[in-house]
Amino acid sequence: MSLAPKPPLLLDAIDEIQSEILSDSFTISEVDDIVYEVNCPMVPRSSYTAGEEDENDEEKSKSSNAVINYFKLDHINMDRHTYVTNMKNYAAHVRNCLASQGSSQQEISNFKRNFQAY
Repeated sequence: MSLAPKPPLLLDAIDEIQSEILSDSFTISEVDDIVYEVNCPMVPRSSYTAGEEDENDEEKSKSSNAVINYFKLDHINMDRHTYVTNMKNYAAHVRNCLASQGSSQQEISNFKRNFQAY
């Protein structure tokens, strides 16, 4: 599956309000026609969360991935069953999006096959 030129920002196709999930200000490479690998620095949390008063000073002093900080992503705890269910739903949604965008059956089959590896 080949992608069109990289958009300035990637949107979450599943999220109804299409939240921003990635920006081309980070180095992005496609792996196995299925996932994106993002090269980004570790930064102090305060770099992107400055001004938020609900975090204590100890939390602000820790560093984390710049994408996580920039888009204010949160860690989600889930058991294996919940994870597998969510991934199956996600894969079905992506297949539907590919079909609605006019992707060929070969591209959809490649997505199904490559998705199994992840």
